Amino acid sequence: MDNLNDHICSESHVLLFSTVKANKEFFSNAEIEGAENARILQQRLHYPSDAALQEALDKNFITDTKVTGADVERAEAIMGKAASICKGKTVRKRINSKYKIRRFHIPSKLVKHHPTEELDTDFMYVQGGPYLVTKGQGTKFRAIQSFNRISKRDKNGKIRYKRGPTAVINGIKKVKEKIEERGFKVTVVNGDNEFEKLRGKIGTAVNICGADQHVGGIEREIRTIKERTRCVWSDLPYLRVPKLMIDEFLEDLIKVMNDFPNKHAISRDISAAAMILERGKLNCELRKLSFGTYCEVKVPTTNNAQVMRTVGAIALRPSNEQGGYFFMSLETGKRIHGFIWTELPISDQIIEAVHVLAENEGADDLDDDGVPLFEWEVGVPILTIEEEQLLQNQGATAVPDDDTIVEDSSINNDNDDVDSDDDSSYVPDDDNSSNDNSNHNDSSSDEIDDADDDSSVQSHENNNIDNDDDDGSISDNTDHIIDVDDDEDNNNDDSISHDIPSDAEAIGATTTTDSSDNTSSRPRRNTRAPERLTVSHSSQKKKTYDATVNEPHPHGELQFTEIDVNQILSENDKELLFDSALHVLFNQMSAKQGIKEFGEEAVAAMFKEYKQIDTLKVVGRFDKRKLTRELKRKALRAVNLIKKKRCGKIKGRTCANGAPHRKFVPREEASSPTLRIESLMGLILFAAVERRDVAIFDVPGAYLHAELGEDKFVLLKLEGEFVKIMCDVNPEYKEDILYENGEPVLYLQILKALYGMIESALLWYSLYTEVLLENGFKLNPVDRCVANKEINGKQCTIGWYVDDNFLSHEDTKVVDGVIDMVESYFPGLQVERGKVLNFLGMELRFFDDGKASIGTVQYLKNMIKDLEEELGFELVQQYANPAGNNLFKIDRKSRKLDEKKADIFRRYVPMVLWTMKRSRPDMETTVSFLMKRVSEPLRDDWHKFIRMTCFIKQTINDVRIIGADSLIDMLTMVDSAHAVHENMRGHTGGLITFSTGVVDQKSSTQKMNARSSTDTEQIGTSEYLPKNIYFSMFFEHQGYKLRTNYLCKDNSSEIKLIKNGSDSATWNSKHLPVKHFWVTDRIKNGDIEVQYCPTKQMVADYYSKPVQGALFHIFRNAIMGWTHIKTVFEDYVPPEERVEMKAPGPKTKLVQMKKLYRDAVMAQNSVVHEELRESRDLY
Repeated sequence: MDNLNDHICSESHVLLFSTVKANKEFFSNAEIEGAENARILQQRLHYPSDAALQEALDKNFITDTKVTGADVERAEAIMGKAASICKGKTVRKRINSKYKIRRFHIPSKLVKHHPTEELDTDFMYVQGGPYLVTKGQGTKFRAIQSFNRISKRDKNGKIRYKRGPTAVINGIKKVKEKIEERGFKVTVVNGDNEFEKLRGKIGTAVNICGADQHVGGIEREIRTIKERTRCVWSDLPYLRVPKLMIDEFLEDLIKVMNDFPNKHAISRDISAAAMILERGKLNCELRKLSFGTYCEVKVPTTNNAQVMRTVGAIALRPSNEQGGYFFMSLETGKRIHGFIWTELPISDQIIEAVHVLAENEGADDLDDDGVPLFEWEVGVPILTIEEEQLLQNQGATAVPDDDTIVEDSSINNDNDDVDSDDDSSYVPDDDNSSNDNSNHNDSSSDEIDDADDDSSVQSHENNNIDNDDDDGSISDNTDHIIDVDDDEDNNNDDSISHDIPSDAEAIGATTTTDSSDNTSSRPRRNTRAPERLTVSHSSQKKKTYDATVNEPHPHGELQFTEIDVNQILSENDKELLFDSALHVLFNQMSAKQGIKEFGEEAVAAMFKEYKQIDTLKVVGRFDKRKLTRELKRKALRAVNLIKKKRCGKIKGRTCANGAPHRKFVPREEASSPTLRIESLMGLILFAAVERRDVAIFDVPGAYLHAELGEDKFVLLKLEGEFVKIMCDVNPEYKEDILYENGEPVLYLQILKALYGMIESALLWYSLYTEVLLENGFKLNPVDRCVANKEINGKQCTIGWYVDDNFLSHEDTKVVDGVIDMVESYFPGLQVERGKVLNFLGMELRFFDDGKASIGTVQYLKNMIKDLEEELGFELVQQYANPAGNNLFKIDRKSRKLDEKKADIFRRYVPMVLWTMKRSRPDMETTVSFLMKRVSEPLRDDWHKFIRMTCFIKQTINDVRIIGADSLIDMLTMVDSAHAVHENMRGHTGGLITFSTGVVDQKSSTQKMNARSSTDTEQIGTSEYLPKNIYFSMFFEHQGYKLRTNYLCKDNSSEIKLIKNGSDSATWNSKHLPVKHFWVTDRIKNGDIEVQYCPTKQMVADYYSKPVQGALFHIFRNAIMGWTHIKTVFEDYVPPEERVEMKAPGPKTKLVQMKKLYRDAVMAQNSVVHEELRESRDLY
């Protein structure tokens, strides 16, 4: 009988490694069953060797069995040697310890003619983990540094890693030192602007390219690493792997790439490994295993020990020049070292064992081809040259990615309180020149890529950088990668053999404790997003929190509050807070999770959603025979969500993951305006003062009404159980079902704007505004989500946030008519009428005396209830105010919070942040400070947090009230506290009122330091004044041109400065930038009038510091609208005039007090409404 292994190898398709599943393809079902029975028999006979069992069967030493000797041979061909035999019988063999390590001595002429070297460096992310790649321009020596310090785990258990500047600096220093040990002088390190912080810290010059430029050579190098990785991993059977496998593979890849000479290096015949690491030629004898192979590895045991002699492991890379290998243990997931092993086919159980290790680590799935995902940053995949050219041909522009725009142009933000302890492993990187000089006829892809790179460099940078990417580069001889386990164990090696040489192919791991973040300032490019299924809120911006606060919505743009966290939070912290806010505000879950939790109720909700999509013709059939690989790649995956509404109803929502199309959609076609919180406060104020009738209505399936356009072609991909639900809705789709990896898949053509698509928000906005304009409405140019129309001599106003609408007019019939008009275009409106309404999560109540209340009482009650359950105790402590006078002080002696409390802190502070701009302006000062502490909260911060939440609980029913004596008289107060923060910066507080309550407020750390309190006041005025201008312009375009616009200040020196500008500045204040005097122009134009306000009456003082005592309650009552603003001045007696006249009597004082109130607050208004009664009496 022919040898079965010879038969397999003679086939045209040869695998570098085998899997049990693949081996079974060469045999019939009967033969496979016989092989499995042979293994069962072998076990029952206590594991004789394959040869002994086969001989016994062939010679009939064993009777009464259907197993034959051929079955045993087939069992070995399919499953390899029995793993149990390896575990019990493997014996130790002699190791070749006399192997002579070959070293290369660099020619002196080479160093003499090429004495200097330049390094290019840049970051890449592989499976979400950061790696720093460095490459020499002349030697083509490469190195790669991994960062294994865990930053956080997201809500799905995924690990996110962070990098610190010290680890980066030390890694680059080691590469520099290694090169200089061989006689080369490193003169320049080239990088983009995120390496700005390297200046003066690595002992050589640092060249930073332009803001929109990048170091082309290193970028092409990273692409080469990605391509070589794809070549290897595309044949592996794993769908998810631990980070150890990624680290070890990249280290080995760099080592091999460095071992090849590079035709663009300073020597065409000497490899980078030889030039820099003295390493001799590549010894293929040491490469006995392919990466990812399954082996049973011999472990050291005593001769009589009754323990397994081998352990199942995955081959990683050669460990030394004596024939050793590194493996990943399938039992522990750690790296082990072995010299003796048995290679076996990879069974499904082995694949699952690798998946379990990856899942326990929180690793991401590989891409659809089983290849690690390469990204410039998380969410910005690395494109091939062909993909970028395709992008250019389709007219896509390189625009910032809205999802993660970063402002800091450095590795670390000094102002951030981020713990950036990084464990980094530095691995040498080399230009992979697989162009063997002996084979000139083989035009490899590496050779072609290298030629392409020369032309691409000029378009990326102006520096004279050698841009070859694929040719030989060198690795360095340093310590092996050290993986970090749970931030505690710095050694991930379970070293079975302890004689591991110290000159493995990686620069040693370093542990740093710098305060830094892992932000990157690389401009976000229009690149292909990851193809894995992720829930993407495509229009949400994580850039800053200083835009407006709008009601969170499962679609459309989410804008945050005017709290200047640009300077107090790193981008990493902003992203953390953003994720926390989404978790808080959007109490939705994936449909799979929803079906598990709610059962048939969730299935029915998804059926209803799909029914709506089918009825409205949002999707249509697409001929599956026309599907190409490119169309499948560009198809948008369906994101199915389940949400339990407040009323208990289960609602389904289907979106498209539009992130992959971001690169194809210009920014102007993807950005849609949304209603600003300032505008909404104005609309509520108009409706209350003018006693308008108000209606709230929602357009169901708003996006689904907008046509996609004939020039757009997009496919939607449904998978798994959701294919069945869609086919139940429309049985015609059953003919279009495909199977991918054994799972049903359905591709449908998107015909209308589906939620989640990049263009959907703008398509709906354009359609809706078109309807309003056709019916006589005019848009407010200050906020394009507000429209007005004069009907029956009165103004009709409508403001909308995506599909939620706020409509008001004095005549109820007019409101009915507008609703009917909208209903005629978009049937099925959900309308809410009356004096008590709910809009965007806010409880609105309109009173007959021209005032309105805004509350989030139920939201806060639920928040406190959940918080107390997590804390395990009730918040019963009573406090007079939400913060003590030590609010802005940071106790550095206080210990860090444990992870559980820190997580609670980070999740609940954004909850209060959301309510702060809506119903609880009294909490802004406290929240503004606690927002600064989310990155590294201390126990002292925890006490402040608990105090704030206790105060919220005891005032849980408090609501905000706004009203106006006149809509054309506005009062702005701005106050600043000097040098109150740890960095000696001031704090700005500001508010705007129309007499009852405030319509806007701000409490934030100033963006620059000041030398005096006058300077601090001037900076504060400049920071808050844009809000004054916004309200002035918005009101004017609503038909309410301001009659008086007072700006109240309590610093007379500053009043002179802002009135006269730089003319009043002495040498003490001329250092202030001219931009802080721009208020002078507004004053001279008559747009603003400055008034002096005594400190005791400066209500904005509430937002510049934690006010205490009776003043706190006076100010809080005025801010919340429970008392009229004039009550703040009732007990005020103005200072006497310094003139030669008798002291004024009580009557004169009363006249002066009334004049101050009339001029500075009521702005010539003679009609004052009756004061609002105490809020608690009303509710």
